[in-house]
Amino acid sequence: MSSASRLPTNANASMRPRIVAPWLIWPPLSRCGRSRRTRRAVVTVGRKVSAQALVSFRGNTYSVPPAHVGRQVSVTHRLGAATIGITTTGGVTVAVHPRRTDGAGAVVRAEQHVTALKTRAFDMHSNTRRRWSFGLQIPSSEQSPTC
Repeated sequence: MSSASRLPTNANASMRPRIVAPWLIWPPLSRCGRSRRTRRAVVTVGRKVSAQALVSFRGNTYSVPPAHVGRQVSVTHRLGAATIGITTTGGVTVAVHPRRTDGAGAVVRAEQHVTALKTRAFDMHSNTRRRWSFGLQIPSSEQSPTC
């Protein structure tokens, strides 16, 4: 080993390379000694709500209230978090669901969304019956024209 590559033992401290163990500087500590919450990246994508009040995100589908069918929403996921949030274009959060593994094909529905969707479907069905009862014929399956 050449003497030019080594620093003399009595060299100035500023000339010596400073080696700091990474566990001493990461994670940064607050004044009370606890680690500060680190900022994580946020993934936000725009989606259109389907007729079944579902929104797709990374191979899974998540429910929203049926009042938002056909509207644009934003699906937000903070990396490392166990949940996703679904917000309207105005920034109002309409649903928060536990996140499933990417590509699992899971359908995640909140109970209140299912109940609201059933109520809406029953209301639409009863309105259809009322509309047809004003002297119009309701076609049966035998009378339906075939193409």
